Parts: sequence; C-alpha cells; structure tokens
Amino acid sequence: EAEITRLGLPTLSIPGGNYARVKLMDWSNHTNEIGPIFDELMRHYEMKPGPTIEFYRSQTELHLLIPIAKTP
Repeated sequence: EAEITRLGLPTLSIPGGNYARVKLMDWSNHTNEIGPIFDELMRHYEMKPGPTIEFYRSQTELHLLIPIAKTP
C-alpha cells in the first residue's frame, strides 16, 4: 500500500459478494474475446449494480468478473 501511495495511483474498493468469473489464458492474443465473454456472463447471470472487473493476474492469465445478484 505504501508503494501505491508513493506513486500516487488511484485506488478502488471492490464490493464484496458473489461474482461470476471466467479465466482467459494467453489473453494478449485473445483481447477480442474480452467483450463477448462479458456479454455471455451477463446473459447467464443477473448482474447486480457494480463494476465489471478485469484482473490481470499475470502476463498470460486474465480473470473477468461481474457482480451477480444470485446464481442461476
């Protein structure tokens, strides 16, 4: 946290709760799939208000999450 403050980077708190998630491997070669994956998640789950999240876990692994109201 000290490094974040030192660098002046903005922070965001992600609300707790249930999230639907898809892991996209080798994401840098599949960036065209990010939007369609989010669209598919939103078709299958009732999304509650909140941000969609792209968590770049590594140079090859990306997690795409949406907050959900309930499981199907």
